[in-house]
Amino acid sequence: MRVLVLDDIKHRHDTFDRTYDGPDDEVVHCYRYFHFLDMLLTCRWDLIHLDHDLGDFVDNADTYVDGWGNSQEYNGGHAAMRVCELDDDCLPDRVIVHSVNPVGARAMVSLLQRRGVPVTWEPFGDLPP
Repeated sequence: MRVLVLDDIKHRHDTFDRTYDGPDDEVVHCYRYFHFLDMLLTCRWDLIHLDHDLGDFVDNADTYVDGWGNSQEYNGGHAAMRVCELDDDCLPDRVIVHSVNPVGARAMVSLLQRRGVPVTWEPFGDLPP
C-alpha cells in the first residue's frame, strides 16, 4: 500500500512507520506543505494521512502572505484542497485526517466529503514523549 503522510511531528511519523510495516507498504513522509504537494503529484496514493496544524514542531514552516499582508502558515486544510483538485483517476482510495484540532479536522473532512473522497477523522492518540 502506498501511504502519504503529512504531519510536523516526528513521533507521529515513527508511529506510521510501525503501523504500515508490511512488505508491500511504502510510506512517504512529508513535514511541510510544499513537499506534500510535490509527492501528491508523483502518483496515485492508496491512503493519505493529513494533520491540520503544520508549523508547531518544525522550523521554517511553509508560509504565504494573506490579503492583509500577514504571514500565515500553510496547513492541512490547504493540503485537503489540493487533494480535491486532483483528477478523478488520481484521487486516493482513502484519506484519514488524524489532526487533534477539531475545528480544522471537521473542515478538512467536510471539504473532502463534498469532493467524494472517502475520508474519516481519526484523531492521533498521543503526543511526543
